[in-house]
Amino acid sequence: MYYGATKKSPYFFKMTKLTNTIKETINELIVSGIGPSKIAKQLRINSNTLKSYLSKKRNLANLPPKIIIKRDYFQGRVGGIVKRYVRNNPISTSLQILAACDLTCSRQWLEQFLNKNGLKRTKAKRNILLNEVNRIKRLSFCKELLTWDDARLERVLFTDETMVKSYPNGEFVFYRALKNLNNIVSPNVQQGGSGQMLWGCMSKWAYGPLEAIEGHITGESYLNLLINVIKREMDASRDLGRELIFQQDNAKPHKTQAVMNYLENWGYEILDWPPQSPDLSPIETIWNVMKMRMKAMTPRPRTKASMRDAMMDIWDKLEDDLRINLMNSFKKRLQACVANNGGLIFINKL
Repeated sequence: MYYGATKKSPYFFKMTKLTNTIKETINELIVSGIGPSKIAKQLRINSNTLKSYLSKKRNLANLPPKIIIKRDYFQGRVGGIVKRYVRNNPISTSLQILAACDLTCSRQWLEQFLNKNGLKRTKAKRNILLNEVNRIKRLSFCKELLTWDDARLERVLFTDETMVKSYPNGEFVFYRALKNLNNIVSPNVQQGGSGQMLWGCMSKWAYGPLEAIEGHITGESYLNLLINVIKREMDASRDLGRELIFQQDNAKPHKTQAVMNYLENWGYEILDWPPQSPDLSPIETIWNVMKMRMKAMTPRPRTKASMRDAMMDIWDKLEDDLRINLMNSFKKRLQACVANNGGLIFINKL
């Protein structure tokens, strides 16, 4: 702990850590009125080390006392209160349990206790913050479309993009590596890993093409989709006697000046989609189904090429009943939105 005195000063000693005994001695000397420099010479410690300790002590003196929670915090009465509350309120979140039971422990400690005792709690759902202007737009849109007959609602062609990631955010895998076996764990990537952007469309009669897009979609790439893919699908449907209504969301690439100029002379009806309304679009559920099926693959696709091929294969094998049921749910989504006064709806309740 101590090193020999330097040639410059017999009182200069390098110290890496002050022991509790030395700290108690320093505190006694400070109380008796001895200055820091004399204490450093008397105890033969580094003056900078002593000043650092005294400065830290002064700062900590202004802080409130630290709450010390014993390991047996949930034993006895506290544990019984928590168990009783969770059984009576099975859909409570961790934060609600902490507040209702007046607990002073951390949420992590509470969750460990709940898991150990087989008690379930509800994880709060993340919700989109819907502002008042968009809520009114959603409500007006749903009321207008509910005046349409079923035959007109069935003519809507839903389109959308999605990003498929090799390591989606919120998905963690932990490895316990053995000693001297460093090669057993391969390095992982952060921020979702590689990703593949996909675009697709569907109507009640058929699934449209699934297009892989390099990088993120831009106004230029979306305009190429309109000209080379979407227009072709609309024309083919018109040749079969089905006049489709084109739907797109309000993503920035969809609203560029070049895209808007092209759609002015489009020749087809365009659905004026309200902002912040992914819950109204049936194709959003298709993306969720496809990603869950890809996640269940063994081995799971992780590279960009393998994810693209897997999603293409899943798209080709999607059931017709799934598409028809989702398209039939569009009217129910509109009704649920109106019943919620334009607010967001839960798809699993439709």
